[in-house]
Amino acid sequence: ERTTVLGGATGLADSGAQYVTVTDDADVAEAHKPLYDSLAAAGVLVPMRGRIEGGRAADGGGTNYVAPQGVASIVERVFSMSSLSPCCSRRATALRHVAARGEEARSRWELTSADGRCEQFDG
Repeated sequence: ERTTVLGGATGLADSGAQYVTVTDDADVAEAHKPLYDSLAAAGVLVPMRGRIEGGRAADGGGTNYVAPQGVASIVERVFSMSSLSPCCSRRATALRHVAARGEEARSRWELTSADGRCEQFDG
C-alpha cells in the first residue's frame, strides 16, 4: 500500500502523501477553490500547521493542507460528491484523446479496457 495511516498515543501520521498544496497559479487556484472549500468545510482537509522540510520548487507557494483521516478520505469525499462510481479490477489497454467536434463539443478521452469496454470522459 502506497499510503498508510499509522496511529499511536500521540495521533495519526500519514506515511504516504503528507500534504496537499494549492497551486500558486491564480487562475487554477480560483477554479479549484470550491473543491478545496468543500473538503475543508467537511473536515477532510485542514490547514497544515508546521514547516515542510525538504520542500521542492514544484510545491509552489500556495496554502498547504493535511488530511487528518488520510489521503484516501479525499478520494472518498470526491467520489461521494459526484456521480462517479469507481470501477476496480479492470485493466486499461488503450487511452486515446478524441478531438472536439462541432461548435459546443468538448474534447474527450476514450479508455478501452481488456474486457473490450470503451468509455469516454470529459477532457
